[in-house]
Amino acid sequence: MWVATGLLVPVAVGSVLGGAIQVVTGGGNAYSGNDAMEGWVFAVVYGGFATQAVLLLAGFVLYARDRWHVVVDGGADNGGGRTGRLQNHLGAVFVAAAVIFTGQQLVWAVWGSAVFSDLTTAQRVFLVVGASAAAAGAAAATGLLRGKRLTPARLVLLWLGTAVTFTSALKDTVTYLALDTEASGGSARDPGNGALTLLVLLGSLAGAIGVAMRLAEESAGSEPTRNAPLSLPLA
Repeated sequence: MWVATGLLVPVAVGSVLGGAIQVVTGGGNAYSGNDAMEGWVFAVVYGGFATQAVLLLAGFVLYARDRWHVVVDGGADNGGGRTGRLQNHLGAVFVAAAVIFTGQQLVWAVWGSAVFSDLTTAQRVFLVVGASAAAAGAAAATGLLRGKRLTPARLVLLWLGTAVTFTSALKDTVTYLALDTEASGGSARDPGNGALTLLVLLGSLAGAIGVAMRLAEESAGSEPTRNAPLSLPLA
C-alpha cells in the first residue's frame, strides 16, 4: 500500500486537477490524444489510476484505524520509545532528501528538464503535486523531531511524503539504468541528477523505516492495555 500510494496519488491528483486546470487556462484537453495514443486510452488509464487511488486508500484507512489504534487515539507521548534517537537520525535524513526532491520537482515544473521537456500544464501540476507531498512529509517529520506526537495527520503526511519520494526516485533510477537515452521515456545521463536521485531514494527509505519503528514502538507500548489476556479464576 505504501508503494501504491506513492505511485497512484501524484498521477491521480495530477491527472484530474492538472487536466482541469489545463482546460480552464486554455491549454486544451489533456485527454484528447496524440500521435501515439487515442484520447479514450488516456481517459481510461488515468481515470483508472484515480479510481484505484480513491478506493485502495479508503480501504486502507479503515484497516489502519484498527491496526494502529494508538495513533488514532492521539499518539503516544513517549518520544519514540527505546529507538527514539535512531528514529530522529532517520527522520533528519528524510527531511534533507525531501527538501532536495521538492526543489528538484519545482525546478522541473518551472523550467523543465531532459525528462520533462515542453511541459503541458497537466505535467507541471503533476510535478507540483509530488513536490507538495514531499514538503508536507518533511514538515510532519520536523514536527516529530521537535517532540510532537504521531497524530493521524502527521502519519498521513509522512506516509504520503515518504511514499511519493521513494517511488519517484525508484522509477527514475530504473529508467536511468534500463532505458537507453534515446528510447521513449529515457533520460539524459546526468551524473548530478543521478546522485540526487540516489540520495532521495535512500533518504525516503530511511524516513519510512523511522516511521515504521515509531509505529511499532507505540503499538507495542499500548498492546498490554488493549489486548490484555482474559484472567479466569482457578476452580
